Amino acid sequence: MTTTDGVTKPSKLIFAPGENPSDGYQPSQAAQFKVGTLVRSDLMDDPFAQFHKWFSDPALQGTVPETVTLSTAELPSGRVSSRMVYLKELDDNGWVIYSNWGTSRKSKDVESNPHASLCFWWKPLERQ
Repeated sequence: MTTTDGVTKPSKLIFAPGENPSDGYQPSQAAQFKVGTLVRSDLMDDPFAQFHKWFSDPALQGTVPETVTLSTAELPSGRVSSRMVYLKELDDNGWVIYSNWGTSRKSKDVESNPHASLCFWWKPLERQ
């Protein structure tokens, strides 16, 4: 793309190229996950037990597996907000994060809409 000042700039500011073409991927393809697969028959019936198993995976040693993205949506606008927080506990009631619930934006979001989302990204396991 050429701008009005005559400078040529790439049309893509960010491009995540695929794997090495010698691996059979085309340069235009995104990198593929290769660590493992998720098969329903391998999953536990209890989601908390399954989460604990994944959270305790030795491949996560040296990482910070308790880092999680918390997403909330304020009502009535529906405006979504995400931020990184730390998981502090997991018990029979679910996941517990510590935050400044008295004054933070996320506390206002949860006050208007109690539904939220947690997303863990564990790169060594290629799992979220």
